[in-house]
Amino acid sequence: MTESVRLNKILLGMGDVTVYVLAFYISFYLRYGWDLPQRNIEPFTFMLPWFVAVFLLLMIVYDLYSIYIKFDDILASLICVVLIAMVINASLSFTLRQFAVPRSIFLISSILQLLLLSLWR
Repeated sequence: MTESVRLNKILLGMGDVTVYVLAFYISFYLRYGWDLPQRNIEPFTFMLPWFVAVFLLLMIVYDLYSIYIKFDDILASLICVVLIAMVINASLSFTLRQFAVPRSIFLISSILQLLLLSLWR
């Protein structure tokens, strides 16, 4: 793998993570407006690294960092990644006793993630 391809994959991954996290923050804004409850923010910031790790792992498993993938395949894989990540992240949130991350945030952010990641890719 050449350096330019490796750099391209790293930048793409960083962009994916940025869009993924941005969708969570937008979903909090859509759900609560500017008046974010502190009881939701603290557990979310605790869980965010886990959410990102699950997302990146799924992106790698679904081969979304291949240079030979077509847009149709990207879209189908993104749908799978976002839905599976939503289920795993909600389960992690429940398992690690971080109940203050509302289910509505997972639902809204998943819709936004699919939309924004599709536009980004």
